[in-house]
Amino acid sequence: MANLILSTGVLQKGWSCVTELQRQPFSVKPFGRFTIVAFSSSAPPIVGEAQGCLDRFLELPDKTSSSPLDFLATKDNTKISIHRPSHSAFCHLLGNPALTDQARLHSEAILFPFVALKKLQLKKSGDQKQTQLILVGRSLGGSVAALFALWLLKNRSEESKDAQIITPICITYGSPFIGDAGLQRAISKVEKLKSHFWHVVGDDDVVPREFVVPRLASQVVPGALAEFKPFGTYFLCSKVGCTCIDHPDSVLDLLRISDVDPADLHVQEYDYGAVLQQLKGKIKNKRSAQPQGNSIQIGLSLQLEALGIMAHQHQGLLIEMECRETVVDIRRKGAQNPNKKFNDAKKQMARLEWYMKRCEEGEMDYYDCFKERNAERDYDVINFKNVLNRYWKETVEEAENNPQTSDVPLRDRFLFSGTRYRRMVEPLDIADYYRKPRNEDYMNKKRASHYVTLEKWHEDWVKSKKEDPKEKKAKILTEDSCFWARVEQAALMVNELKGRREQGDMELDGLRNELKNFEGYVWKLISNHALSATVFFERSTFMKWWKQYESELKHNSEFTSYMKNGDYRRYK
Repeated sequence: MANLILSTGVLQKGWSCVTELQRQPFSVKPFGRFTIVAFSSSAPPIVGEAQGCLDRFLELPDKTSSSPLDFLATKDNTKISIHRPSHSAFCHLLGNPALTDQARLHSEAILFPFVALKKLQLKKSGDQKQTQLILVGRSLGGSVAALFALWLLKNRSEESKDAQIITPICITYGSPFIGDAGLQRAISKVEKLKSHFWHVVGDDDVVPREFVVPRLASQVVPGALAEFKPFGTYFLCSKVGCTCIDHPDSVLDLLRISDVDPADLHVQEYDYGAVLQQLKGKIKNKRSAQPQGNSIQIGLSLQLEALGIMAHQHQGLLIEMECRETVVDIRRKGAQNPNKKFNDAKKQMARLEWYMKRCEEGEMDYYDCFKERNAERDYDVINFKNVLNRYWKETVEEAENNPQTSDVPLRDRFLFSGTRYRRMVEPLDIADYYRKPRNEDYMNKKRASHYVTLEKWHEDWVKSKKEDPKEKKAKILTEDSCFWARVEQAALMVNELKGRREQGDMELDGLRNELKNFEGYVWKLISNHALSATVFFERSTFMKWWKQYESELKHNSEFTSYMKNGDYRRYK
């Protein structure tokens, strides 16, 4: 992998853009199929920051001020800490007024032109191929590039709304760790980000090792160093060779054993350009003796050899790295493809649609068929319902726990499928609930939270689009997935109205007003063609409610006239 990346020349071009910056805070250069945005370091290499680095952390979300990166915090990952100087430089370039530690910034730094960010939309070129955005930087500039890449993840989804835009690649050269385990977890939650951060680290570069925690606990500064963690893929290089490592613990171990004592070096910039060029020339001529062992052992031994580390001298490290890779391999093989799970759920939906059609052929709404369960097929639906509920509960929970890069956390096709699922399956849960005597108030006592979330996301999407073109399915599905719960409550109110009237209770205005409100609700659905026509089958729960309610009527309305005149029979 390392040789493949090296042979593309992208690392070399990125480094050239960094070195050509001089005193500019950033530059934008197009290279045909990709555009490179380079960020400069506004200070000399960060050596010696490790001491007293507790105050180098900025915790997000911050109680005193907001950050453009607050969206990275989630329900199950509530706190994220970021290297404060890197965050300050990043905010400065964005033009954010909430700056911290300004003294550390370059005195001639200028505000990043926000308008230019909006213009930097990656569109398809004439031959329909996309342009890749690459963000690069050295030392602090690399840290800023990484934060900018994370910011673009949200900014693009909100500003451009362009699904064709490719996730940017970030390449850092000799940059220190910029966040804690919280940031590491946040990035790992977004699958497409894992392979979009490349960190180039040289064997004699002090800066990227500055926040590496010593292996011995006695060497750790309490409450400080232990919080810095790596993320992404590390391109470790030396004059001997290069290798790619993406497991964070293995990255830490390799940086530890190749640690550099700043006292032995002059603090100067590591010449990545010369090293990369030298390594590229060695690719064709490289020959290695084949180590013994299984495929994972062989691969790890070759990786160590590429860095000039003899595997037989670090058997403990080799075993630990092998265990990590084995665990990752097992998890990868055991993980189910999200698209396959989605397609499996669609198959269950198709079976449920077949059931709905069979019920309709018998002039019954599927809600009533499932509630009464007079046929074997009604019991088969229980399994369809349970499978779909399990899938969508997991999908919603996963989306909620991911960094919120847009107002609606689900992509459109998942959102439309989720809305259709909610409208089709929630009535079955309602039927289950009201099959049991004395059950009432489903919406407050029993409604599952994932239904509420899916409904909110759909409403947010409709507001953002000011239309709902793909979900106008009034003839098949009722738009309000809680319609039958409202009908059941209205039926309970009619029964209560009758009972109290028979007992001589004349204080019935409250109940009558609630039933009038329900009339208005149903009439609005009818007027908007948001009600399924199967609701008006004679044996439906809704029609049973109407027949009971009609006998209690003491007023006229558009809805009551519509029902009394039989106009509902022409509803389509």
